[in-house]
Amino acid sequence: MIFIKRALDYLRKKIGKTILLAIIFMVIANFIIAGLLIQSASNNAQENTRLTIGADIHYVMNFDKIFENYDKGTMSRKEAGKLKQESGIVISEVMTENGAPTYNNVSEVVNSDLVSSYYYSNPLTATVEVIETYQIEKNASPSSTFNIVLYGGDTPIEFADGDMELTSGELSKTTTSVVISEDVARSNNLKIGDTIVVEYDGVLTNTVDIEHQITGIYHTNQEISSVENPVYLPQNKLYIPITVLKDVGLSDTDFNNIIINQSTIRLKDPSNIDLYRDEVSSRMILDYGMLDANDALYNSLIGPIESIGLITQIFVVSIIITGGFIVGLITALTINDRKSEIGILLAVGETKLKIVLQFILEVVVIAVIAFSLSLFTGQVLGENLSETLLDSEVFGDVEERPLQKFDKGFKTDDVSEAASMKIALNIKIIIQIFALGILLTVISTAIPTLYVMRFSPKQILTTRNS
Repeated sequence: MIFIKRALDYLRKKIGKTILLAIIFMVIANFIIAGLLIQSASNNAQENTRLTIGADIHYVMNFDKIFENYDKGTMSRKEAGKLKQESGIVISEVMTENGAPTYNNVSEVVNSDLVSSYYYSNPLTATVEVIETYQIEKNASPSSTFNIVLYGGDTPIEFADGDMELTSGELSKTTTSVVISEDVARSNNLKIGDTIVVEYDGVLTNTVDIEHQITGIYHTNQEISSVENPVYLPQNKLYIPITVLKDVGLSDTDFNNIIINQSTIRLKDPSNIDLYRDEVSSRMILDYGMLDANDALYNSLIGPIESIGLITQIFVVSIIITGGFIVGLITALTINDRKSEIGILLAVGETKLKIVLQFILEVVVIAVIAFSLSLFTGQVLGENLSETLLDSEVFGDVEERPLQKFDKGFKTDDVSEAASMKIALNIKIIIQIFALGILLTVISTAIPTLYVMRFSPKQILTTRNS
């Protein structure tokens, strides 16, 4: 391996050229490292933001499409009138056929291995005989009107998210069961096993009274200081399985065509959101319904971050190409000065491969040292660049955006933290950096070296001064 010794000897003898080439490599390496770090941070920020927003998908009405079809006259006035109802149960076969979130369609979209749990409910105000609502103000007028939550799926979403928690009993799937708050139970002297009568009005033509047995009592973690109507207090929610509507008198067909007001589908992995959407779209047409994964918020945050990632990708490619030309030019000039050395080595029987390897090794050694030193300075450069870009493009807007409270109740600080591009070296980036560095040196050195190697020793020595 004498060509290795020759390469190292040359680097020691030509220390000026070695230092100059090392400085050039360090400049190139710093920008490449900064670009790769920002790219990696951009990808991590996108993943973290999606994780923070969560794997919840809301199956909701696509009112834009509904209004569009109504304006075109393809939706009847009767069907449009149903959607204007402020309360009660809405039954529409047309909505089911066009992919709106009806009971039939919700049952269809949750049938997936990607789904971990699902929750749906319909609010309904109803009069409850004998008992009265919980009042915050002692002098408030008593009322027997309660907020009935007709729920289905694994459990009511409020219990899954911790807004409500059972203090005794259970959430039964029996249609004649009911879960009430501890405040209503206390003020009306109710306990597990007692019964109440709910008057279902507006589901069918006639009012239907059904007796429900209390199977659970809950405590609410929601804090509301005051409301104009006590029915909207979280303490005055009565949780009843939605299948009670069949007991009220709905046929199986009408029950399947009930429009579900609130539907949440929780996936096992947030990264599967697009995959899940594709799976659902392959099974049914979503025309009057859509799967919303809090996309507006996600896209508003990720848009600038994706732009930064794309810019840095172009930046890295440009630096590699430019750096390759610079290193190639320096190598070409160096080889031109070393034609005599090349010709003599070929004349004494040295193989072209070993000569090429010697030149490549000389540059690779410089590149490895330069890239190793640049790991520290490149990280500092990457941090400064990412902070500057994010401050100007993302966080200045995030603080001004009103964030809604979605299922997981995250806050502005949580989303801002998730969207932050934290610069950090890892083994993957280090491997990428050195792989790019070595590839850059090999290509930029091999091309001019091989160009000279195509001549015979006599031709090289004859033209060594040209």
